[in-house]
Amino acid sequence: MTFPVFPGVALLFHAIHERGLRIALATSAKREHFAALQRSAGIDLDALADLFTTSTAAAESKPDPDIVLAAVDKLGLHPAQCAMVGDTPHDAAACRKSGVVFLGLECGGWAADRLREAGAASVWRDPLDLLTHLDAALALAAAALPQTSDQ
Repeated sequence: MTFPVFPGVALLFHAIHERGLRIALATSAKREHFAALQRSAGIDLDALADLFTTSTAAAESKPDPDIVLAAVDKLGLHPAQCAMVGDTPHDAAACRKSGVVFLGLECGGWAADRLREAGAASVWRDPLDLLTHLDAALALAAAALPQTSDQ
């Protein structure tokens, strides 16, 4: 049995990097479980992302903001300078509590209206759909970010 990767993940990561942005993966999974999922999916997210934050970096799991804030801290940024792509209302809650814009994906099994209710600035079908609309999504995220005095 293999774990399917959502369509367009690698292409989306490359397009984000081409725009000069960095990628932090924030997962509630333990590092060894996440590594097993990568092997099963046949994808090397370690090579695609700039850094990882796993459950070991957080006292509490999503919907608490700990994992998201740990990723923001590792990036050396303010939460208002970040956006997170996720696929659950727990992701949305963690973003809302941390001050990070949430961009939703339906491929995790949650309907677009539920993700919007939870706080998504907008919702796309899957990573490939987000890639198709990436510039508009980044503009939306930038407009939704609260302004800080150090921006």
